[in-house]
Amino acid sequence: MAKVKIWPKGLRLKGWPLVIIIGLLLALVAIVDRGGLDPVTSAADGSTGCALRVAVPELNVRSGPSQQAVSVQTLAQGATIDGTNVLTAGFRQLKDGNWVFDQYVTPIAGSTCT
Repeated sequence: MAKVKIWPKGLRLKGWPLVIIIGLLLALVAIVDRGGLDPVTSAADGSTGCALRVAVPELNVRSGPSQQAVSVQTLAQGATIDGTNVLTAGFRQLKDGNWVFDQYVTPIAGSTCT
C-alpha cells in the first residue's frame, strides 16, 4: 500500500509559522463561536413599552445595577433592546433582568420609559 504524504519531506512546522497557524485557527473558532463577523445586536419586541437604542459604540449589559457587576453581553451602537421603568443607581433594568447604564441608551420615539 502506498504512503499518503501530506507534507513535503523537508517541511516542518515549528516556531513562528506554527504559532501563526494556531493563532489563525483559534481566531476562526472564536468568530464561528460568536456567530459571525456582524456586531452583536438585539431586537426590541416592544412588549415592555420601553424600547431603547444604544447610543455609544459599545454598551456592556451587566448582571446587576453596578459597574462591578459581571458583563454578560456587549451591544453595538444602534442596537435596540427592551427596557423597564426600573432605575437603580443610574442603571436601567432590561426585560431579561440584566442592566445597562441609563445614560448610554435613548428611548425610541413612542416609548414610555419613565
